[in-house]
Amino acid sequence: MMERSISPDNINDETPAHYIVDTYEYLGSLALKTSCFYTGGNEAWNREHVLYMERAKKWRNVLIITPVN
Repeated sequence: MMERSISPDNINDETPAHYIVDTYEYLGSLALKTSCFYTGGNEAWNREHVLYMERAKKWRNVLIITPVN
């Protein structure tokens, strides 16, 4: 559901960039925390963590993100 909310079909030029970055970072953090509970399958969750954090980093590298007050 969260990935779908930031898919190209659901974002436009008016979508604040921090929504996208925050969503990727949240998903990355969730994957990392999930890996603690699944012994044996934690490598898959660790890969997901890296994937989402890399996506967030790419957005941060091309945009200047300022908080909305």
